[in-house]
Amino acid sequence: MPNPESKIQTAIIRYVKSLTGTYVMRPITCTEAGHPDIVCLVQGRMFGIEVKQPGKNPTALQKKRLEQIESAGGCGIVAHSVDDVRKWFAKRGVSAII
Repeated sequence: MPNPESKIQTAIIRYVKSLTGTYVMRPITCTEAGHPDIVCLVQGRMFGIEVKQPGKNPTALQKKRLEQIESAGGCGIVAHSVDDVRKWFAKRGVSAII
């Protein structure tokens, strides 16, 4: 049975794939710890999405990775739901054209 975070990840990936101009992946293994659960390119913008269950927060290392993405010109976000991702995309100028 998938854990709640996995269900949220799947829903977010489904949403991102429904938009035009997207590439999305869920890295299974990385050579270093702390990388985001979902990496995607959406209408020319790179997003690293750390998915957490409602009420949970990213670790210090996960926060550092998201900050590295931001400092490199991407968007590092924490999401507890698909709605969180929609809000972040809107803040970053992503149109919800399906």
